[in-house]
Amino acid sequence: MNVLNRGIAILLSLAIIIGTVVVIFVASGDVDPADLPEGMFRPQIEDVSDASSGSKAIIITASIAIFLVMLGLLYLELRPVGRQRRLLISSGEEGVTTITEGSIEDLADNISEGMREVRHIKCRIALEKEGLMIRCNTSVKMGTNLPELCAELQSNIKMRVEEVTGLPVASVSINARYERAEGKRLAAR
Repeated sequence: MNVLNRGIAILLSLAIIIGTVVVIFVASGDVDPADLPEGMFRPQIEDVSDASSGSKAIIITASIAIFLVMLGLLYLELRPVGRQRRLLISSGEEGVTTITEGSIEDLADNISEGMREVRHIKCRIALEKEGLMIRCNTSVKMGTNLPELCAELQSNIKMRVEEVTGLPVASVSINARYERAEGKRLAAR
């Protein structure tokens, strides 16, 4: 269904682009409506040709705006769908095994689920010569020992991603921030 919707949007965009170009040429006087083929919109095209100069300026301006919007829509529909890059895990007689970058990011995000101090984490990966570079942004419970928690997160993420995917992890960077303790007072210990 998505392909059908994209096809309809592309066809409609092209039809509107062609229509706006015709209206612009007729309104500017470059094309005579009599030179155009007979069709459903002939009376409207002749009205554009007979309009006053002020009305023609408005028609041309509106047509250019519509043209640009449709060109943008056409670009968005024709560009390749954002497919995630696949990383090769193994290749052999049985076939090829790959994994998407998004799956590795999800795996790294889920490794911290058992840690009470971690409130939220979002990881991104980049592929370098040395291996995967994993960067994580996390919010943690107020009062958590950051060096200890970050070291544990780095170790767990590196070990688990290498274990599950077989891909080398060059580094894991953790950017931690404390969760706001709104309305709560911290007790001194």
